[in-house]
Amino acid sequence: MRAEVFAKDTQSLVTASRLLLSVGARGINVPNKATVAQNPELAPAAALHSLAAALSTTEMKGVCPHYSLKFNNDARDPASTLRRFEAFCEEAASLHVREILLVSGSGSRSFDSLACLKALTLPAERRPAIGVAFNPFFPDRAARMRERARLRQKLNTGAVSAIWLQIGSDVLLLREALAFLAELRGVHPALRLYGSVFLPSRKLLAQLKFRPWNGVFLSAEYLSSVEVASTITCRVLDAYATHGVEPLLESAVRSRAEWRAAREQLGLSPDIPAALSTAEDPAADATEATEPGLSEPPLSKRPRRQSNPIAPVDAEPAAAVSPATSAGASGAAAPTACTLVWFRTFDIRLADHAPLRAAASAGAVCPCFVWPARRGTWSLGGAAQAWLREALRSLAGGLREHYSSRLVLRAPSGGGDASDEYLAAAAAASSKVAVLRGADCAAAEAEAVTTAAELLRLADESSARAVYWHRSYEPEGQRVEAVVREALRGRGIACVAMAGALLYEPAAVHCPAGWQGGHWGTLMPFLRACERSGPPPTRPTERPVAMQPPCAWPASGALEDLRLAAPPVLSGGSVGRDWSAAMMAGWEVSEAAAARAMEDFVGGGGLAGYEARRSRADEPGAVSRLSAFLRFGQLSPRALHFAVRDAGLPREQVKTFARRLHWRDLASFHLSVFPEMPWRPIRAHYASHEWSGDASALRAWQRGNTGFPMVDAGMRCLYATGWMHQSVRMVVASFLIEYLGISWVDGARWFHDTLVDADLAINSMMWQNAGRSGIDQWNFVLSPETGSQDPSGGYVRKWVPELAGLPTKHLHAPWKAPAATLSAAGVELGATYPHRIVPDLPAARRITVAALLRMRASSLDFNDAGGYDLVTLPTGETTRVFTKQEFRLTASGLLKPPPSGSRGRGSARSRHTSGGGRASGRGAQLQGKVSTGQKKISSFF
Repeated sequence: MRAEVFAKDTQSLVTASRLLLSVGARGINVPNKATVAQNPELAPAAALHSLAAALSTTEMKGVCPHYSLKFNNDARDPASTLRRFEAFCEEAASLHVREILLVSGSGSRSFDSLACLKALTLPAERRPAIGVAFNPFFPDRAARMRERARLRQKLNTGAVSAIWLQIGSDVLLLREALAFLAELRGVHPALRLYGSVFLPSRKLLAQLKFRPWNGVFLSAEYLSSVEVASTITCRVLDAYATHGVEPLLESAVRSRAEWRAAREQLGLSPDIPAALSTAEDPAADATEATEPGLSEPPLSKRPRRQSNPIAPVDAEPAAAVSPATSAGASGAAAPTACTLVWFRTFDIRLADHAPLRAAASAGAVCPCFVWPARRGTWSLGGAAQAWLREALRSLAGGLREHYSSRLVLRAPSGGGDASDEYLAAAAAASSKVAVLRGADCAAAEAEAVTTAAELLRLADESSARAVYWHRSYEPEGQRVEAVVREALRGRGIACVAMAGALLYEPAAVHCPAGWQGGHWGTLMPFLRACERSGPPPTRPTERPVAMQPPCAWPASGALEDLRLAAPPVLSGGSVGRDWSAAMMAGWEVSEAAAARAMEDFVGGGGLAGYEARRSRADEPGAVSRLSAFLRFGQLSPRALHFAVRDAGLPREQVKTFARRLHWRDLASFHLSVFPEMPWRPIRAHYASHEWSGDASALRAWQRGNTGFPMVDAGMRCLYATGWMHQSVRMVVASFLIEYLGISWVDGARWFHDTLVDADLAINSMMWQNAGRSGIDQWNFVLSPETGSQDPSGGYVRKWVPELAGLPTKHLHAPWKAPAATLSAAGVELGATYPHRIVPDLPAARRITVAALLRMRASSLDFNDAGGYDLVTLPTGETTRVFTKQEFRLTASGLLKPPPSGSRGRGSARSRHTSGGGRASGRGAQLQGKVSTGQKKISSFF
């Protein structure tokens, strides 16, 4: 704990400083509360020189002088004020001071701390590190948001190294702010945190009641008695300890006995705790914690805080002592906090893992993964479960190799004893949480309650005081988190949900309705909205340097207990074939493999050739095959984002691939706005679209027996490997919808179950757009017979070997081959290879289009004057969305002719001969503006 010096002159300053350093204060803060004219002895520079004459060089490193612009401000000349500050910085550095605290002071002034930081020209090597003040306790939410915005601006100057939290009593507001600060530490990993506390006394409380301090928000409860104020202060210190905040005591200490009494009153060890350096591995990327306004446990039932050592600002790495072995003067081991890190299905990595880094910097860490037997409708499908199984195996190995740590696995059944206190607590928590749209099924509720109960159990078994995790962007995952948060909060356990799966947070992105250089919810308006939402993505962080185990490990189940992609149990009770073994044999599933695959693609020529080769399914390396690693978080999006940026290639060579990550973000944004997107059309009136119910055609498509070699090759590849080239995905999707007339929902469900990279948001957006009901319906129809994605024929020959003997010119349309050619290749249509299930493609598509036009004509309330579909946003606003020219109707329900002199984006001409996965007719005129829309192929890498 640091301490602030209370002094009136040079003598009292030196005396108080020597005392505090001798009794064990980790450092001292010297306030600046008067101008030079008012008290020349305690002016910042004079005070430092006095201390330098009395203290050693090592002791001076622990001195943090405050510099107030209120008392060192030339109102007529900001440049003069800046010169004074920079001169003071240089002088402080010459006296071995490592850190200063820059404050604006009360009142308003044009040249405040933010303006000073922006104007600063003195390089970092010639000055101490600069800290700034931050007040998390404003009762008004708008004021808190303004304070956060100012802090972000200060940090964005690049001059700030530390944040000093002001005093307050609302612990829930403090926890919310600490989660926000953990997010900032993800952007600024070297950031140090300090937090002020009072030592409550009758005299202090009386003074604060009579004359409240400006900007200090203390509740009536806090001011009611010393006992209550001390208990609240202990809660504040608990929160500080959990988040690696070093306390600063802002109460006068005049003797060794008073120092010991202060530590005892605050629930700290009376002896000097051993140093624990947190500077090496700060917390990162938290943006959500327990919300303000919710009740805390009663004061009388709150346990007293135990010691949790925090590093001094000048602690050298070599001097740091492991919290597992640190001891006070008495020789007893100092207890350390334990944090549960709850791994999810989308963050299975050690590097760039914000919760893991934050937990490792706060104390002991217990990594865990929970997989309930009952899960929501949109939980992982079979192929994705197979990947998850191997990913968890690899993660456990990585924890063991790097930290001698473990991954605690739990697979609760959810049907436990009715008297189970954890299930009862979780069920009670669930009853308090509103059901989210998109997560209202009984299975999703069972998953939420069972997961919350298991995390409560794990928290008890590991003595965890906090649970950290990465935030989910799927409705069912968000429901689970909401119940978990409520259940943990009820037990007084801190919760911190952090960002980490995307480049931009969907909740922070605002896309105005209407045309914004593109239709609502399309890529370019979304990208601009992302840029407005906050700072750009920051570089990924390394894995934690070290990790302390919990005092006692909870029991863990075996990986097999999770029954991920388990072989079927046959009617006689025997176990069926392990279908996943062959599928996974072609994949190396690990974080290291993800990093190698990224490096090989970005640096090995794949990225440089992507623009020219990306449509080629027959060329290995044409696409990155990173999608599953991104889906399961073994590769972080920030890592790939910066790898592409750092490749040094011309923009024209990387622009399409670089946007793939933004397509991922866009899909999650769509899901956040339309949480029922996986099964319900975003264009609500499309729910009445008449689809074919031909189950045999759907089965033929699923199994790759349609008689169209390009479609069959793609579907067989999918079933065998769990993956399919991006352009082939479009071919098979277009075939199902345009020619078979089968609902996009059936396609989405099949992909969800058979893709190892199945991502609910991406899969749903792709299939909605393919099915025309999405925000950006596809502006093309891909031919299933040209094989332009496979010009060499290598792809079809690999996956449809019964046609391998055909010449390439007939390979993708064998029905056009002469009988002699078929015979020579050993092909007999209808015997060795099926006949086409759609003999007349144009006629089949006319049926599908007619069904769509009938639906649109019966829903003219959703048709605007230009013939475009209208969609209602959650805000109640109605916005136009892109609609192909082929489908636009007049107010009377008739086909709307194209604009005069323009073919129009999305003309009625069906592109049965389009090749290479490329849509023609781009860039058509739209109300005098040129559309810049890209192909909507989702973000398959």
